[in-house]
Amino acid sequence: MRASFALAFAFAFLSGCKSSVTGTPPSEKEYDITAVFSLSDTDNGGETRFRAGDNFDLSFVMVNRTADTLYYDVTGPPPVVFTITHKCSVVASSVDGYGFIQIVKRKTFLPGDTLQARWRAPTTPAQKPRVRLVQGVYNAGVTFPTFPGRTVSPIEPIPFAVDN
Repeated sequence: MRASFALAFAFAFLSGCKSSVTGTPPSEKEYDITAVFSLSDTDNGGETRFRAGDNFDLSFVMVNRTADTLYYDVTGPPPVVFTITHKCSVVASSVDGYGFIQIVKRKTFLPGDTLQARWRAPTTPAQKPRVRLVQGVYNAGVTFPTFPGRTVSPIEPIPFAVDN
C-alpha cells in the first residue's frame, strides 16, 4: 500500500500538472519578500498523509523585507487564497461557498509588515455539505499578491495523500 502511494506521488510530479522541482532555494537575504507556505495536521505536526474526512491546516506568511511601502489591489476575495488540487483540478479552496463584492481596494504592505493567512482545510464554514477528500494524492497550493520588480522566495505546491 505504501509503495503504491510513493509511486502515485512520483507520478503526480511527472504527470501533466504544471509543477517545477527546484534545488535548494537561495538564502532569504536574497529576496525582497520572504514567503513560507506550510501544511500540518490539526495538532501542528508536519504530516502529509491523512485519513479520509480528516481536517488539516494550511498556513502562509509573507514578510516585506524592503525599506519601501509596497501596494497591491484586492478585487473581492482575500489577498491569500488556498487551493487543493487532485489530478490538475481544483477540488476545494479557502473561498468556496463565499460571495464577494467586486470592489477594488488598494492595500499597503509596509516595511517589516507580515501578511498571514490560515485555513482549516478542506472545507469552509460556508459550505454545506462539508467537503470530504477521498483516497488519493493531492496538492495544496496558495495564491498571494505579487509586487512587480520585487523578488519573492519561491513557493511550491505541497503534495499530500489521503488514505481510507
